[in-house]
Amino acid sequence: MQYGPISFPDWKNTLARASLAPAIRLAYQREILTFLRHCKTSYSAATVEVMKQFLVWREKQSNGPAPEALRWFYREGM
Repeated sequence: MQYGPISFPDWKNTLARASLAPAIRLAYQREILTFLRHCKTSYSAATVEVMKQFLVWREKQSNGPAPEALRWFYREGM
């Protein structure tokens, strides 16, 4: 299945209002910013396919909450 780009310009405010623990919100924000920075530097749109590739790379770098954070980003942004 082919997915288009995810456009979620208000994600920071939505995350700030999410019923998550403050530490989880901060970790999600860090992971989402890392992903969006990756998209920007690689001139890629934020798509499901790019997320999957990013997560493969990210799992080698850190054992943080990247999968959960990007899952949240996708669900809330769609």
